[in-house]
Amino acid sequence: AEWVRANGKALTDEEKAEWNNMVLTFGPKAPMAQQAFDKNLAAIAQKRGVSVEQLPSIKTWFELIEHDEGRA
Repeated sequence: AEWVRANGKALTDEEKAEWNNMVLTFGPKAPMAQQAFDKNLAAIAQKRGVSVEQLPSIKTWFELIEHDEGRA
């Protein structure tokens, strides 16, 4: 955190909101990214003992991480 404060650019509230929105809504776009996303969905389903179809709708990388780490 110190390095970021010392070397990073201070962001405005608007820039922070824009960044947060981008992170929260970003999903796989390229075919290889979709394959990786689907592989991770399958792993989450397997950990939970359900099929991918039984998982809640997961469309973004943020949602995928939240489900993988048990927060959703």
